[in-house]
Amino acid sequence: MKSFYSIIFFLLLCISASAQIKTDAQSIFKMLLFLNKHNSHYRGIDTNLSKNDSLYNAFRHLVNLKLDTLKITRNTFTYQLNVPDFSFYELSIYNYSTGKFTNHLTHNREYSVADGQLFGVGINAFGSYVIAINNETGTSYRLKGFFSNDFLEFLSDFKESYDQNGKDRLSTKQFLEGYKIEHVDFQCLYEGLTSEKADRTKYPCLLRGTDLKTP
Repeated sequence: MKSFYSIIFFLLLCISASAQIKTDAQSIFKMLLFLNKHNSHYRGIDTNLSKNDSLYNAFRHLVNLKLDTLKITRNTFTYQLNVPDFSFYELSIYNYSTGKFTNHLTHNREYSVADGQLFGVGINAFGSYVIAINNETGTSYRLKGFFSNDFLEFLSDFKESYDQNGKDRLSTKQFLEGYKIEHVDFQCLYEGLTSEKADRTKYPCLLRGTDLKTP
């Protein structure tokens, strides 16, 4: 009997520990923005610098983000318990700033981050970045503004999770008609990413945050 209670206590500890795991949207957004940045090549840059954990550490301390949480504007699956739980976050030019920071990088060189070409986030007045985070698994998806877009993976994972937890299978058409969020056009993303050519004029949802065009 004592061993039985020991097992129960151990399981409760495991459940408690797993319940404490949270996903930090700020940290994920910074990682994705840093990975999205192209390598900088310009006069005066230290050629010893490389895109590594040291540079990322400087970047994450420098960049200040104020994320907007986007609302789900339509969800015809609300009444169903098997709908995957996602949160959506947006970064616009109005919610991004670069602070003053100096840091010792890997080659023992003190670097002032006044140089925006190295640490800045490319974003124009009409652009924004949007990510989705699965609140259960912590998986993240780039949905807007990045050089790559994970919508098709997001859609596949959403449908798979829905199908595993429910009796009925969810079609792409049902999802596109019944699940919508602010500032992101899922229908446009689906058509644009499944077309033969990524035409950003025809599919403005595919515009990057650095593109000098208005969506």
